[in-house]
Amino acid sequence: GLATGMCPHGIIYSLKFVLRCESPRDYIDILLSLKYMPNVTIVDMAPMLANHGNKRFSNLFSPSLGRSCNVTDANVEAALKRQLVVPKPYLQRTMMTDPPPSQPIKDNFLFHPISKSTEHLCLFDRFHELNSNADIESLRRVGNIPELMNINTQVVEQFNGEINKFSYFLNEMKPI
Repeated sequence: GLATGMCPHGIIYSLKFVLRCESPRDYIDILLSLKYMPNVTIVDMAPMLANHGNKRFSNLFSPSLGRSCNVTDANVEAALKRQLVVPKPYLQRTMMTDPPPSQPIKDNFLFHPISKSTEHLCLFDRFHELNSNADIESLRRVGNIPELMNINTQVVEQFNGEINKFSYFLNEMKPI
């Protein structure tokens, strides 16, 4: 299979033939290969990805292990009731169509030059947000963050549906 890194607009930033089916290792390989870590990573296995990423690269997903906010009883209860609202104003800058500012960019993988943030979230896509039995993982819902309310979290799943038409040919490929 393939691991894919895409933006919500459907632009493919990376493709990788996976070593193991549904392994967080391949997705972390993709993230670590980028020049700048994206501020938000949306996947179907968010807790596994965040845990594996933080083992391979200290604080890759932080703060709160990539959850939308700190783990408190009040936050978890509000998230379970779908009443939690955690604004992330820096995300509005990443959605703009203006060119990036011409200020010097810090040479730091975790510093995003457009958002000017070192916060990195690992969230569930909307279809898979009930995959976890742990109540604290409700803090990984995209719906907790108003700036992400209208994005298509299924863009990779939709791409995979299209690419599956070619899976036979991809599986038959051999090295030269």
